[in-house]
Amino acid sequence: MADHHKKMNENTKQRIETEFIKLLESEGFERISVKQIAVCASINRGTFYLHYIDKYDVMEHIQKRLLEGLSGLVEQVRPSEVLHVLMSGNFYSPFLMVFEYIKNHGNEFRALLGDRGDPSFARKMKEIFGDILLNKFIQHYHGTNKWFPQYMTAFMTSSILGLIQEWLEHLEEQSVEEMARTHLEVIGFISNLKTMLKEGE
Repeated sequence: MADHHKKMNENTKQRIETEFIKLLESEGFERISVKQIAVCASINRGTFYLHYIDKYDVMEHIQKRLLEGLSGLVEQVRPSEVLHVLMSGNFYSPFLMVFEYIKNHGNEFRALLGDRGDPSFARKMKEIFGDILLNKFIQHYHGTNKWFPQYMTAFMTSSILGLIQEWLEHLEEQSVEEMARTHLEVIGFISNLKTMLKEGE
């Protein structure tokens, strides 16, 4: 009985969050009301308040869930393995898992990163890429420019986020594998840019 009640609660919370994301994408956060969410989720406001304090609480829970899942996958990326994959031309499993995760939660990521979403969500995603992923790569920088890590992190996190946002507009057209291949080609192109420019002189 307890398991059945728990499942019902989880289903209700999922409906609330699903309808919230739909409203976020169509109406924008400021125009969303608890009454709207409840009507769309086919519940009353009393049931809503059993699970969430207000619409801000719904937003926070969704973001926390998505960011924790993303963070756990990004942590599995290893710089030495990425270099090997670049040289071999094969797919890199942790990248595939990141793209698979984003695709599975595409509606949520697209709504939160969209024009009617939450600007702070993009910053939180960039912090994950910077704090977890790029810091691993910057450790291999042996130059003397003290500003390099800061600006390199800013450049790369913005690039990664831009790539993801572009992909979110084409999820139905481009598979995870196609996105992973495109990502590797972008990395490879940037890595060889200096050589290509020298050859073109």
